[in-house]
This record gives sequence, structure tokens and C-alpha cells, in this order.
Amino acid sequence: MEHRSDVSDLVRRCYAAYETKDRKAIEGLLSDDFTFTSPLDDHIDRATYFKRCWPNSENIRAFQIEKLFEKGNEAFVCYEGTRNDGGKWRCTEFFRIEGDKIREVEVYFASLVTPENLEAAAEARPRENDRPQKITPFLWFDGKAEDAANFYVSIFKNSKIVSVSRYGEAGPGPKGSAMSVTFQLDGQKFFALNGGSLFTFTPAVSFFVNCETQDEVDELWAKLSDGGEKSRCGWLKDKFGLSWQIIPAALGEMLQDKDPAKSTRTMKAMLQMDKIDIEKLRQAYGQG
Repeated sequence: MEHRSDVSDLVRRCYAAYETKDRKAIEGLLSDDFTFTSPLDDHIDRATYFKRCWPNSENIRAFQIEKLFEKGNEAFVCYEGTRNDGGKWRCTEFFRIEGDKIREVEVYFASLVTPENLEAAAEARPRENDRPQKITPFLWFDGKAEDAANFYVSIFKNSKIVSVSRYGEAGPGPKGSAMSVTFQLDGQKFFALNGGSLFTFTPAVSFFVNCETQDEVDELWAKLSDGGEKSRCGWLKDKFGLSWQIIPAALGEMLQDKDPAKSTRTMKAMLQMDKIDIEKLRQAYGQG
């Protein structure tokens, strides 16, 4: 029976060898027919990898593995990397293991770390008063990331597709299909990944949209629920399975009223609604 090392352990040893600049250890982990793919490298062989990519290890201080998904002899890894100058970047990588060796690595979303672009990255680092968004929602789709991003961008104002990363000849997705999409909704950054069918959305996580008018509530409710499912109390599920709450700001103001009778009447009225109706809330709020 063929022996195979634990997949996650093998992957972690790979990153550890990078941190310690241990080329001998890396050589022992990679198979003779190892291939490497990234946005800048198309299925290069082992020798080319060591010539072209390994020198970048000198600029890397550490890897912080945030998520590691393992299935059979394959693994997806999401990590934050730290350069020697303290700069950071985020990346997702796919590993395929054969026997006790790494047969294939595919890098998604990474920027190449070289002495030349380290200086450029330092220049581009945001000022104290112009910091980038610190927390970004990361959405996992099964082949529908680009469709979903275009759908959401078409609905919200001040929204756009920022970038799309596509598969090449090496796959694993169809050539030209979206691997990941970065987009903005009303200035808020989102990241969408075509990660397969391993994970799906749940109503336990939803996006709460604060609306100023009934017209805004009506428009977002109609557009986001198109092809999806309408639920109670302002909740809906769109056609991609993502949950939203379309809530007028007035509801929060009435529920927080110091008069418990008013807030209680508002709550009872809201519990009878699917789409939130501001005028009916105000009628309940003002009764008594």
C-alpha cells in the first residue's frame, strides 16, 4: 500500500521551509514532475520554479496560515505573508499531493515579491489618514462569483467591479472563467471566490442594508429578491443564496424609543411584515 504523509502537515512543512530559507527541505518535499502556476507562471516545471521563484524566499519573513481546507489529496490554503520590510500581503494557494510529495501548486491572487517591487510597495503604502479597508467580506461561490458580483454591482449605487482573476490553460477551472472577483458596493470592498461546492451560504450570516426611504426599501427588496426567496421582518435570500436584511433607519429609531409602549407596538407591527413598511410602523408607533 502506498504511503502518503498527512496533507496538511506536508503543506505546513512547505511554508516552514520557506520561512527558514531551507532549499534542501523544499527539494525533498517537491516531486520530480512538480509544476507551479501563478498569475505570472504557467505550469512551469521544478527546475524553472527553483530558478525563477525560489529566490523570492529571501524577501519573506513569515507566513500566517489563516485557513487550510483539505479534501483527499488536495488542499486550499489562505494565508497572510510578511515581508522582511514589514509589509504584508494575502494569498490563496492550491496544493495537490501524490504519495508523500507535493505534485502541484497553483497560486491565486498573489503579488510577486521582488526587490524591485518592494520599493514600489513601500511608496504605495497608504498614509495614516488614508488607510485601506481593514476587514473585507470574503464570499465563497460555486462557479457563480462573477455573475453574483455583476448582479450586486447593478443594484447598489457607487459600485463597481475592481478586478477579475481568470483561469488559464492550467486550470483547474475552465480557461477564461473567473477564479476570483474583487468588487465594491457603495464603496465597501468585497471579495468573491469560485471555490467549488464545499461550502454554501447560511442565513446565520447576512448583509444589513440601512435604508433612508421607503422607495429605497422597495427598490432593493424587489431587485435583491428577484429569483430568490422573500422572508419575514425585512430578510430575504437572493438567487445566489446570500441573505440580506433591507431595513429602514426609522425602524431602529422607533425601537429605541424611551417609551416602552411605543417600541413594543413597533416591534409587534414589524413582526407581521415581510418587506418593511415605514408608514405602517409609524402608525403602530403613534397609536395609544
